[in-house]
Amino acid sequence: MKRYAILMASFAFLLGLSNLAYTEELGSTADEKIVTELNLMPGEATADESEPTSEANITDDSDVTTPVVLSPQEKTAVSLYEGIMDIVNAKINASSCFIMRGKYQITLFATGADDQRKQNNMVSAKLPGNTTYLLAGANYENMPDASGVYVVSTRGPTSYEFTPIDIYRAIYTFDGAGEMMSMTGNLELRDFISVTHRFSTLAITNFSNNSSDEIQEEYVTNIGWGMSSLSNQKFPHSKYWERIKFQRHSNDQGRTILVRDLLTLPTSCRITIDTTGYNNTDFISQQGHITVESAIPGDPVDELNP
Repeated sequence: MKRYAILMASFAFLLGLSNLAYTEELGSTADEKIVTELNLMPGEATADESEPTSEANITDDSDVTTPVVLSPQEKTAVSLYEGIMDIVNAKINASSCFIMRGKYQITLFATGADDQRKQNNMVSAKLPGNTTYLLAGANYENMPDASGVYVVSTRGPTSYEFTPIDIYRAIYTFDGAGEMMSMTGNLELRDFISVTHRFSTLAITNFSNNSSDEIQEEYVTNIGWGMSSLSNQKFPHSKYWERIKFQRHSNDQGRTILVRDLLTLPTSCRITIDTTGYNNTDFISQQGHITVESAIPGDPVDELNP
């Protein structure tokens, strides 16, 4: 109960700083810094398929102990997934949940390392009418007791590929224990009649660890829950209840699930990311689907059941 109170108080504080985060911390200077961190040129960033990510080139040290809190690659993965969630939320806000409902393919690869190619921390999602790409990079400046991740949008492998996402940039900060994540960000997108919608985003999520009872090394599950919000200058905040589940097994196989429920009734909407694949001490490589459907927060979530 104490942790819940701290979480809610922190989230309320973040909401109060929404405009400040939008105009100052993530202004043009931060944007240029993010681009520099990821070794990208503004307007020229591409998901270069001529340099495919090779899992074979990433060594697997069997002597490394499976971490019991969020690993660097899991921090990067959850940041990229959260970014896709923000974009889906913005699309829903610009249209409706009914228009966005469906199932869409998503693919992620993340090493969590800041000294590798930008394509080694990337997610792509085939959303209606386009494929959205996000890149991530580590941020350790002025964070001696924590860690952070930059997430930015980029264009597809072909320069003529249309994308309605003009800007997405966000900073995800994790505490030293890996038990709390906070985020501030902003995004701009164009709808089907080329009207630009500008949003600021906030989120705070708490994580806890739950290992298997019989053999602790058999699997590790990290459960996260919290809230996120989406706002612009014309409309009040759209708030979402968020639940996350990271599960990694001793055989390197894993599953990642994120669920967001819109908390504005009578409107009902649920966004679910469900991916499976590798999750080990060197990288995460998973693919699956984003599902948008009508549901209220109290409806059961089968994907979160053991």
